[in-house]
Amino acid sequence: MDPYPQTKHPLFQTWKDMRDRCLNPNNKAYQKWYGARGITVCERWAKRNPVGTNNGWAPGFIAFIEDMGPKPTPDHQLDRKDPAKGYEPSNCRWVTTSEQASNKKPYKRPSCQGEKNKNVKMTEKKVIDLREDHEKGLSYNELSKKYQISKATCAQIALRKTWKHI
Repeated sequence: MDPYPQTKHPLFQTWKDMRDRCLNPNNKAYQKWYGARGITVCERWAKRNPVGTNNGWAPGFIAFIEDMGPKPTPDHQLDRKDPAKGYEPSNCRWVTTSEQASNKKPYKRPSCQGEKNKNVKMTEKKVIDLREDHEKGLSYNELSKKYQISKATCAQIALRKTWKHI
């Protein structure tokens, strides 16, 4: 008898991948998009079983099948209605790839305006200072060392190709 008959079920990989993204810190998607961001799997769907019990079927997988039913077509994928919430019956549905694309978390481009962006190395004050230093004759190499940015970035700032608002 196969100890893992559920692995042959058409929804098994979907269920396994969902759990892995949310519960396994070694999964690449865990850190950026799922588990580390607080996206969870409801307790009902998360349950696994010890080998040799329940005829090899995980209670969480059985619950997942009961709650979600079969995929309408092989092209359908599991989707969360609200991308900020976890995987649970009230927040999940089957959708096509194009439907899922319209439900993605919107990407918010960081501001490039100095103090408004905590990730930027330069502030408006530093940009003004860099331009003044350049006008005094400092080379891009010297500016690069002083402001700890690349020579190319120094040139872009000095020539007003970036930070144009200053």
